Amino acid sequence: MTPFTNGPGTWVLLVVPALALFALAMRWRHRRDMAKWGGADNIRSLSILPPSELDLIRSACLWGALVLAAVAFARPQWGEVAETIQKSGLDVVILLDTSRSMAVKDTLPSRLERAKLEVKSFLAAVEGDRVGLVDFAGVPVTLSPLTEDSGAIGMLLDISDPDLIPAQGTDVGKGIAEAIRLFPQPHDRDQVILLFSDGEDQGKDALAAARVAAGLGIRIFSVGVGTEAGGTVPGLSGQPMVDPTTGSTAVSRLDEKSLSQVSSITDGRYWTLAGAGSVVPQMMEEMGRLKRKEYASRSQAMRQDQYAWFLVPALMLLLLALVLPDRRRVPASGPASRADSKERAQAVVALAAFLALASFPAKAQSVHTLSETARADYLAARYESALTSYQRALQQASAPPLKSRLHFNIGTCMLALQRSQEAKDELSLALAGAEPLVRRRALYNLAQAFYAGGDRERALASLRTLLIDGPEDRDAQLLYEWILRQKPPDQPPPQKPPNPPPQPPPPDVLEQLPMPPPKELQNEMRPPEPPVPGMKPW
Repeated sequence: MTPFTNGPGTWVLLVVPALALFALAMRWRHRRDMAKWGGADNIRSLSILPPSELDLIRSACLWGALVLAAVAFARPQWGEVAETIQKSGLDVVILLDTSRSMAVKDTLPSRLERAKLEVKSFLAAVEGDRVGLVDFAGVPVTLSPLTEDSGAIGMLLDISDPDLIPAQGTDVGKGIAEAIRLFPQPHDRDQVILLFSDGEDQGKDALAAARVAAGLGIRIFSVGVGTEAGGTVPGLSGQPMVDPTTGSTAVSRLDEKSLSQVSSITDGRYWTLAGAGSVVPQMMEEMGRLKRKEYASRSQAMRQDQYAWFLVPALMLLLLALVLPDRRRVPASGPASRADSKERAQAVVALAAFLALASFPAKAQSVHTLSETARADYLAARYESALTSYQRALQQASAPPLKSRLHFNIGTCMLALQRSQEAKDELSLALAGAEPLVRRRALYNLAQAFYAGGDRERALASLRTLLIDGPEDRDAQLLYEWILRQKPPDQPPPQKPPNPPPQPPPPDVLEQLPMPPPKELQNEMRPPEPPVPGMKPW
């Protein structure tokens, strides 16, 4: 990687040798012309020109100042220093109900899709918080631990559907217990569980799990998705499901009471998500009231600017060249001598101002200029240089849409450099942006990053998500078909189970006969209780 980070400055360095050759040619021509008048020594003795030694020193100072200023203009960097970045925020676990009842369409487009849209709006609003994701139905499944990568959480939401968890039913208590497990204990920051569900709990342990959360200082904010009128529960084939206990069509309704009880136990809040409005502003207001403590610090290696080592000598050489006389002193007075002193002072000020401005080229460069330079480097296959420029532009960017585009460009450069793991991280951050075009392109490049890293299934999943949003995307179709045609990695042959040990011979038949209890105890024995019915399939 080049030690110079200012692109135009490197071109100035290439121009300096050409200027030096031109100056030598002009000096040779000047000496040839002076030879016609008796040579340089004769002319100097008859004129006010200084001795040739002073003339040589002054020229060397001027050229040295020019070369050093050009190097400073190119902004050299070397050496690294660790810069500590402090971060603070909350720990939030999103607990999403993906049971079959969440496919009810009493809230359009469906309860689950409406909840996922609300979660994505929340992820776009959070800043500095760590977020985890847990889906639950009959059992919970952790999709993501606590992470700062909200873009990755948004991508994982796309695979959250009623078919994700085979275990049927709804057990809110197990979901809360799994969310609690993700929080570090002991903790020095506020911890929140965001529960999105229709409230139909068949596990009956939700209140007990809420009390455990309250004992650990964890608050549960519940969002009820659906309506009290409810709707029919669709089955796998799309036909309405049948309630096994009644034999009629299964109907699911929003149970606000149970969700409100869970939140009240932990001093949380409850909101209903049924219409077209959003509850994210109310969530952010409640979370803003919680204390936010520092939860992490990260050291980042930053290259150091070293232009001062060249700028200061350049200024000193320039001042020395201006101090050296360019002609011998003669008795002079009047306006001509004063005008000469004034012109020299103006020249000093002008050159010093030029060098001062040239020493700060990077600060004058905007995000747009850096991006244009990086794009030109990328098209010229200078991926390392393009990556450096995009990273510098990201440090100066402040608007979220601009940051999303820069994360996409950085991830694309890393993908070109075959750094697939880092590319996945940057492209996942680009998915958090609100621009549909950036999201589609990030999904496409993310699929290539997954495939380059050997994760064929996640590459196909990214392309499926892209094709759902835009089925007309021809590039995504071709890449999806190409990955399908590639030979999957060879699986190791299944190992044969070891031969079971020989079973002992069965006991005597007489030993298997049950012995009835004494007659005195038979009257006191209670009849067996009926078995507890299992969970309903929604």
